[in-house]
Amino acid sequence: MNKTIYTARLVKDFDLHYSTGENAKAMATFDIAVPRNFKNAEGKYEADFFRCKAFGNRAEFLHKFFHKGDFMILEGNWRNDNYTKDGVKVYQNTFFVDNVEFGGGKNNGETPQTPQSNNEFMNIPDNAEEELPF
Repeated sequence: MNKTIYTARLVKDFDLHYSTGENAKAMATFDIAVPRNFKNAEGKYEADFFRCKAFGNRAEFLHKFFHKGDFMILEGNWRNDNYTKDGVKVYQNTFFVDNVEFGGGKNNGETPQTPQSNNEFMNIPDNAEEELPF
């Protein structure tokens, strides 16, 4: 099984491209920064950068709603994305996006923070189990 989920930031705004032909299909190629979950020797978080591709409605959705620095949650798979340029075979891996969700707003390049709980829970009546339908 080839499935990966990332929480990441969009590195820069991207352009939406369309394939040529009768059934033109939207394609977005973009880079993400995935923060590591530990600090380096200087006490700062580092990130890994990955190339991503999305197609069709997903590509149009990304282009419309995501901009440089936005935090996103991506689900997809890794594929060999090799090509030949000037007679030379170029080997690369690309993350193909299957699903995307909003992850929150910008935080000026810092590592995404987990929201702090405000310890406000709904009070559940003592007899709540008696009212359950199962």
